[in-house]
Amino acid sequence: MKKAISLFLLSALTVNLYAQNLKQYSGEMKGGTITFTYYEDEHTLSEKRHGTFKYVKNLANDISKYSLTITGHYSHGYMDGQWSYTINETDYPEGNAYVTSTTKAQMSFKDGVPNGPWTYSYKGKGRLQHFSLLGWSWGPYETLPTETASVTFRNGTLVGPMSIKTNAENITGTLNEKGFWIGNWISLNGNSRSEYTLTNDGLMTKGIGRYNGRIVSSAGLEPELKALFDEYKTLPTSEQQEKFCRKHHIKIDTTRCTYPTLFDRDFGFIYD
Repeated sequence: MKKAISLFLLSALTVNLYAQNLKQYSGEMKGGTITFTYYEDEHTLSEKRHGTFKYVKNLANDISKYSLTITGHYSHGYMDGQWSYTINETDYPEGNAYVTSTTKAQMSFKDGVPNGPWTYSYKGKGRLQHFSLLGWSWGPYETLPTETASVTFRNGTLVGPMSIKTNAENITGTLNEKGFWIGNWISLNGNSRSEYTLTNDGLMTKGIGRYNGRIVSSAGLEPELKALFDEYKTLPTSEQQEKFCRKHHIKIDTTRCTYPTLFDRDFGFIYD
C-alpha cells in the first residue's frame, strides 16, 4: 500500500513539474497561426511539444474564403490522442472553377504512432465565372465527387476493414493484425474492376481484372509460390526471413505506412 501511494505521489509530482515548466508559443507558420505548449528538455537541450496544439489559417478576398483549423495534443514531443482538421472553402479558385467545399479528418495517435480509427471526408461543389458585355456572372453549381476514407491503425500498422473512395478509385477490403490483405478485396477505377481473394496469411489465391465487366486478366496461386510462402512462415527470426527472400528473389510485404496519402492534404507540415 505504501509503495502504491509513493508511486502515485511521484507520478503526481512529475506531472506538476511539467505543468509548471510548460511554456506557450504562438507565431506565424505557412500563412497561418500556430499555437502550442512545450517544455525545455534538460537532457537533450531541446524543446518538446507537450499539451494542446492548434493551427489556424484564414484567407479571404472579395470573392473567396478559405479556412483551415487543426487541433490536437502532444505528449513529450509526440503526437498523442485525437487530432482533427477541417478545411472550409467558399468559391475558392481551383483550376478554372471556384469551389465551395468541406474537408474533415479525424486521426488517433499513441506516442507519435498512428493508433486507432482514422476517418476522412470531402464534399464540395464548383462553379465557373463568366464574362460578358454585362460584366461577370456566375454559372450554376456542379456537385463534385465525394471522397471518404475509413481505416484503423494499430501501432502504426493498418488493420481491420478498410474503405477508401476518391474521385479516381474505390477500394474495400480487410487486413489482418500484421497488415496483410486478407479475404476479398475490390478495387474500382472507372470502367476497370480488380478482384482479389487472399488467405488469412495474406497470400493471394485468385486475382481477376475486368474492363466493362469482361475479364481481361487473371492470376492464381502457383504451387511453387505457396511452397515458398509456407517455408517462409516457419522461419523464427526476421533475419532468417530476409535472407530467405534474398535467396529466392521474392518480397513479402504488407500495406504498413505512417499514414495514407489521402490524409496528407494541407497539413503534412504539422508532422515536422
